[in-house]
Amino acid sequence: MKPHTLLAISLAVGLIAGAQRCVHGQSPNGPVEVVLIGTVHEPTANFREEILRSILARVKPDLILLELDPIFFDKTLTLPAKYEGITLETRAATTYAKTASVKLRPYDIEGRNKFYQEHDYFAQEQKLNQEVSRLYSAGQLSAEAKLLVEALRATAAIRDACGAERVEVFNSNACDVAIEQKQYYAFKGLGKIIALTPALADMSAFWTSADEFWTRRNAEMVRNIATQTKELGAKRVVVLAGYEHRYNLKKQLAVLGVEAGFIVKGFQDY
Repeated sequence: MKPHTLLAISLAVGLIAGAQRCVHGQSPNGPVEVVLIGTVHEPTANFREEILRSILARVKPDLILLELDPIFFDKTLTLPAKYEGITLETRAATTYAKTASVKLRPYDIEGRNKFYQEHDYFAQEQKLNQEVSRLYSAGQLSAEAKLLVEALRATAAIRDACGAERVEVFNSNACDVAIEQKQYYAFKGLGKIIALTPALADMSAFWTSADEFWTRRNAEMVRNIATQTKELGAKRVVVLAGYEHRYNLKKQLAVLGVEAGFIVKGFQDY
């Protein structure tokens, strides 16, 4: 066989091998991949821990970021055994990590749990929702406030329907759009209801802080994802996020990724 023929064959083989690596997302010189996976925090009829574990096994990340306040991790950045079972995501990720070479890290805003405790957040939120519902049922809301309540209820019903579905559904663009609308009415819309309703005036300061914290929390999540990805030298990062965060994180990460040198993908790409 002539030398130039051997050279041509060698080049062709190299090109094919390189193309195969790219197809499987294994190119050592390719961009860092941030794989955003929307989740629910506890099992449903259509989504269980084993489904998430199978997705992780398919994606094969070298870093998994968990929606946890850093206080859950110890000084060695290890998630103690007592916290491994606190959510569906922690159960799936820690089980998977025991059979794979992968790091687990938190990426939620530091002080999340402290904020909730100091503001008695969930009790206050429940009180606000109950009072809005009572005023609505009693016909004591203005016409505009009534429309906002109905929009919030309608979008919340769609949100709930998405979360009860298969993982492919609550990781779809359609559900992202619906949940973005629900979150708008849940924060800005509810704030407007309070402003329009004198009987809710004492809840104004609480809901303003809740709205501001939601925005700040999502922004900090994005910064932490970018920082962890860079500092740990990860090539493929899985971000496990409650599906109500997905639309927001996806938008912000796509913008930041252009500058930071990573691309945002979904588990469906693997």
